[in-house]
Amino acid sequence: MVRSGDVAKERILTALEALPGWSWDPLQQRFRAHVDLAKKYLREHSWRDVEHSTVVDGFALGHWVRHCCQRYRKERCPAEWISALESIPGWKWTWHRLPAAARAARFRRVKQRFRERVALLRHFLAGHGWRALRSTTRYAGVNLGPWVVKIRRRYNRGALPTCLSRLLDKVPGWRLEVPLEIDPSRRPQDVRALGVRPESRYAARRIQYLTRLRAFVAEHGWSALVTGTAGVTVSDGWPIGRWVFYCRSQYRRHTIPPDLQEALEAIPGWTWDPWPYEFPEVIRSLRAVVRRGGWKAVRPGVVRDGVDLHAWVLARRQEYHRKKLHGDRIPILESLPGWSWGDPPRRPVDPEVVLAAVREHVERHGWQGLKEAPGPRGTRLDSWVTDRRLMYRPLRKFDDGGMREAHVDHAFHSRLTQTRFS
Repeated sequence: MVRSGDVAKERILTALEALPGWSWDPLQQRFRAHVDLAKKYLREHSWRDVEHSTVVDGFALGHWVRHCCQRYRKERCPAEWISALESIPGWKWTWHRLPAAARAARFRRVKQRFRERVALLRHFLAGHGWRALRSTTRYAGVNLGPWVVKIRRRYNRGALPTCLSRLLDKVPGWRLEVPLEIDPSRRPQDVRALGVRPESRYAARRIQYLTRLRAFVAEHGWSALVTGTAGVTVSDGWPIGRWVFYCRSQYRRHTIPPDLQEALEAIPGWTWDPWPYEFPEVIRSLRAVVRRGGWKAVRPGVVRDGVDLHAWVLARRQEYHRKKLHGDRIPILESLPGWSWGDPPRRPVDPEVVLAAVREHVERHGWQGLKEAPGPRGTRLDSWVTDRRLMYRPLRKFDDGGMREAHVDHAFHSRLTQTRFS
């Protein structure tokens, strides 16, 4: 007996394979195209003609060849890639070194360009400062922000030549270890923080959060602190309410660092489970607001005793639909005049509708720009296509004739059958 879920799955599979240019493995498809391009080039040229700057039909062939050789030396090249590359006429796994004179001339060009970028960075900092430099900053026609991020990471790893590192050391503010004054509300982050090791960056941000939390509690008390994921307390641009919520979640999952746990427990009045104490007070505040203005008065931004009532009500409804709300709290909430649990979570988008949107985009524009293409009900078309590849590719496998059915064990097949499209 054929189940309806299997029929729907097979229909989606067939429709995707019928799209022009479809591939279950785009990476493998691109790799094969690059191998064919290398074969075409090496039929007319020798191996020594392949330089790092070699470009063929708009593709950086020299860079790709060198990258494949590096992966092979690091034993990170798949076996099927090795066999495909060795089938190229004249292929060698050793990248030929330039003569000493050519290497010296290339390094002089690199050093001159590096000096120009450092001079441009100095000019930018003189007029704007470090706080204005983002990881996406483009200045004087140069992607200055991305360049600083890349060089900062190489500098911290010690991967820069000494002569280039000395040029950076002379830039004002470059040797700042951890920028503690970073404003977390600004995105992208300070480029200097992107070059700092993650553990140092997290420790610096933790110090900032603890300092601001202690100051806020000492001045306003715990009752004024709004925690959660929406409408939270913000101190000098730092969302300390969201951070407290995150720390308590870590504690419940037993993943909080021990030093952070000790620092939080040392704050007077700290508790890991505030809900048993806050629930009755929030119910009283909510009942008073509803009695005066009805449920229309419970709108975003309405805060009573440090709790955003609108966000709190939404959170309790989500817990109810997910069956995570304590049973003793359900009758208390239902006793509120006019209380309702709201609509259940929206049903996922029909996969046929998403497939039609993908087909329309591919027929008009090809596979380019699929990431930015709007989908039905906010669905990201590129993510949907990627999920279909991950879920259904085990049901297909490559052979000389293209794609064909593959054996799948019953447990895996049942998991796919129970998967809901979204």
